[in-house]
Amino acid sequence: MRALPVFCVTAIALSCGVAHVAHAQPTRIDSVRTPPTSSLTDFWSEQRLWEATEEPVPVVDPSTVGAAEQEPSPGQRKLSANSAGRSSSLARASGNVTTRPLYWAGKFFFAKTEGVRVCSAQFIAPGVLITAAHCVRDDTNGTWYANFLYKHQYNRGRSARDFSTECFATYNGWVSRENTKWQWDYAMLKLRGGDDVGHFGTHTNWWGAYQNAPKVGYPGAIENGQVIQVDFGNLFKGRSQNVIGLGHGNQRNAEGSSGGAWVGNYETTGNNPRSNVIISVTSHHLGDDRGTSYGPYLDQRAEQLLNHVKGGCRR
Repeated sequence: MRALPVFCVTAIALSCGVAHVAHAQPTRIDSVRTPPTSSLTDFWSEQRLWEATEEPVPVVDPSTVGAAEQEPSPGQRKLSANSAGRSSSLARASGNVTTRPLYWAGKFFFAKTEGVRVCSAQFIAPGVLITAAHCVRDDTNGTWYANFLYKHQYNRGRSARDFSTECFATYNGWVSRENTKWQWDYAMLKLRGGDDVGHFGTHTNWWGAYQNAPKVGYPGAIENGQVIQVDFGNLFKGRSQNVIGLGHGNQRNAEGSSGGAWVGNYETTGNNPRSNVIISVTSHHLGDDRGTSYGPYLDQRAEQLLNHVKGGCRR
């Protein structure tokens, strides 16, 4: 395998160490602040961007998690018909990153020891992205990945704007060999710029508000990962603590979709402030079932992480 040169960021404040994380509290926020650098321009050549492969969606052994899933109770609010341009709550389609709300999304590139990879990401606040923690940091030893590059409104090799990071953070609970880590599989990154491009809203502690929602992202098995995809599905409580499921039924919507948002009250028109809110991100699958995705249930701890990152990851 070809050796990969990785330009590691200089950590101004790194709050985790391999020996330290094993005994740390899961609710502790770990973050890194990075200085301005020109190395990303050197690192991310056109060739390397095309070489980036989709980060595999983690697969969990179903026998290691809890009891059967629980469906939402009847009578909960459904998404509006214009969510997918049809009356059915289940739909799938290639999206357009120049239209609402997908114009707040893009591709997230990074470097691991194994090679250069790509996930999905989107703005959750002015200048702040949300993606999966497994796209930012190793879950067994806490190692942070490097050379983060966000390509906003990515479509067929082009992007509207490119951004480097000012800081990034996860909860320490992500660094674990236990299935409790899946509730922590989200990360937030403050970019250098991007305050002016708009963002999705958020809805935390939302259970009972939605029966279904779409997941968005760039799965490599569809359009070669070059076009953002939208897959609707029914929501249900997952088998692990504080994890939810989305049964979209699309076996091809996997690698590359990690970190893509699940969007409550998805609307393509208007300016309703309660529409297009992020309620989770794509985290993992169970066994061979790629038609069902699982993600962390975003609660008040997601709000705390967001506030930390908004503040530049300063203690």
